[in-house]
Amino acid sequence: MEIEAKLPGFVVLNNFCFDYMPSSVELLDIEKITVPVNEIRESTNDLLAKLHEYHGLIMSLSSKLKIAEAKIPKEKKEN
Repeated sequence: MEIEAKLPGFVVLNNFCFDYMPSSVELLDIEKITVPVNEIRESTNDLLAKLHEYHGLIMSLSSKLKIAEAKIPKEKKEN
């Protein structure tokens, strides 16, 4: 699917990407972007928060998988 949207700033663009995970983004009708430092800081912190969230989820799922695997009788594992 392709959409065209006019977003009001860098933070909004990054939040859109985090929320909807597009496979790519194309910036139209613009040659140069000036981004205030506070927007870069906010977006970077949002990125780090999302990465920490995903890391926590992966660790939780990994632990649950190990527990589930430990409950499977040995003879079933070999089949």
